[in-house]
Amino acid sequence: MCLHAGEKHGRLAYLPILENWDQNNITFNMLPKIDESQKIVFEFPEKEGWLIVDIIEIAQKWSDGSLENYGLYCHSEGTKSTCVSKFVSSEGVPKKLRPFLLIEYK
Repeated sequence: MCLHAGEKHGRLAYLPILENWDQNNITFNMLPKIDESQKIVFEFPEKEGWLIVDIIEIAQKWSDGSLENYGLYCHSEGTKSTCVSKFVSSEGVPKKLRPFLLIEYK
């Protein structure tokens, strides 16, 4: 889950990262390899609130070992502007707004 604090509607794409990467040295021009074939796209709301993203297919592959877990790459696509939303990172402040992963086994 992540907190959306933007004012406009948009789309977020989530793709599994396929290689180890260094978060201290990563730039847009030096992105790690991602798997476009496993892209999951979600619409985010116009109003502020929590966005729940279903990544069951990717998480299942991490769990069964068919995909190495190097994390997810997320980016907006098909939006009117690159500044349509604000999302808090895993190191964001305050801590209560940081995204988190919730796994439910049924």
